[in-house]
Amino acid sequence: MKEGGCLRCHGDAQRPFYFENDWLNLKEPKLSRILRAPLPKNAAGFGLGFCRDRVVDPRRQRIHLLWNGYAHAVLPPEKFPKHPVIPSNQGGEPVVSFASMNDPRYQKMLSILEEARVQVLA
Repeated sequence: MKEGGCLRCHGDAQRPFYFENDWLNLKEPKLSRILRAPLPKNAAGFGLGFCRDRVVDPRRQRIHLLWNGYAHAVLPPEKFPKHPVIPSNQGGEPVVSFASMNDPRYQKMLSILEEARVQVLA
């Protein structure tokens, strides 16, 4: 993510502060949103063109798998504190981090995801 320029909006220049679990697809790594979002829309059928030139609010996490550890699986919903919904920011000019699927940074991220798939299946 650092080499791909993603941390400009999704991090502090050294590490990500905003990352969603559903950005990765280990079943079919090339379909991972982390690769598709920064591609131009419809690039070889995979580009989403989602990235914008703006800092993402780290409070806007859509997926919270664990609140207070395992408690989410055994407590009723009313036992959890309410969290404000941070509206999505649709502003900012489109940003294309990977011009195509041939971009070396795209290929490097894809190879990392493919290796992760191999490790998970092992």
